[in-house]
Amino acid sequence: MGLPPELKAVAPDQMRAVLEAAALVALRLTKSKRLADELLSDVFDKLTTTRRWDRSRGPLLDHVLGALRSVLNNQRTSKAPEREGVAHGDYHREVRPTVVESPEETVLEHEEAQLGRSRAARELGLLAARIDHHELAPKVLRCKSDGIAPPAEIARTLGVPVRQVYQAIDLLKYHLEKIRADENDKDE
Repeated sequence: MGLPPELKAVAPDQMRAVLEAAALVALRLTKSKRLADELLSDVFDKLTTTRRWDRSRGPLLDHVLGALRSVLNNQRTSKAPEREGVAHGDYHREVRPTVVESPEETVLEHEEAQLGRSRAARELGLLAARIDHHELAPKVLRCKSDGIAPPAEIARTLGVPVRQVYQAIDLLKYHLEKIRADENDKDE
């Protein structure tokens, strides 16, 4: 990205002296070489973006030290680590499962889902056979299986009044209930 013009205008030896002084102050404040380096890096980033130096407002060293203290103060008083900890806890509480399913449970769930899909396909076939003689219900069923769900959209697609679509849906529900009742009687 490069230096902003105001920092490019500073002589290299003066810039080195400012950075050395800032590094010394950062080391004294943080009492850790790693933290001082991180702080100095953050300050330099601010100097090139949001905390730009204006020559008319004072010497560069004063501006850098002010930015250094400000960044350190923000790091120490910021609620970001607390928020990150809460977010981390929320993730583990809400997203990650508290109990991991056993392979047997996973297989059983998969088989139940497969059974449900096959039962639904069988019911759909029986329903289609029962309503085959009806003029509109098979078309409404086809629209629903194609993903066209709202009755108004089905009516628009088929070119019929919405009232007739509602009647066909009621007919579909009636026959589906009958099919399920017959299936339950067979199971008992």
